[in-house]
Amino acid sequence: MHTLYDSETYSVTHMLANAVAADVPADTLKDGEQLLIVPALARHGFEIVDKRSNKEVYLDGSWAELFQQQISAWQLKTPTQEEVEDKLEQYALLNQAPKVKFKDLEEVVSHKINVNLMPFDIRTDFVRVTG
Repeated sequence: MHTLYDSETYSVTHMLANAVAADVPADTLKDGEQLLIVPALARHGFEIVDKRSNKEVYLDGSWAELFQQQISAWQLKTPTQEEVEDKLEQYALLNQAPKVKFKDLEEVVSHKINVNLMPFDIRTDFVRVTG
């Protein structure tokens, strides 16, 4: 798991779920480096967290590949923070439910959530038994 971007509004983390640390002598790596062994069919993805709304979207598969291409493009031409935030906002919108097209269907289902329907307390007693 590597944090790629962190600002006041967004956080982007690259997830390498199947990668495992290789057993390599410490003197062959630079300070802070770690060698990872990634399987042939590695599943990786990106988690984008919108800190303003406390919502996250996880990109994997083809979406992760598209986002990886975007990151590569950013490495070639460094974008402004505003450009990065705009692009992350587009990806964060993928996690939102679509708007209702037909207003007459909007309130067909209504719900009420009752919390604490059956209040109770828990009591635990211990008795010492010697044999």
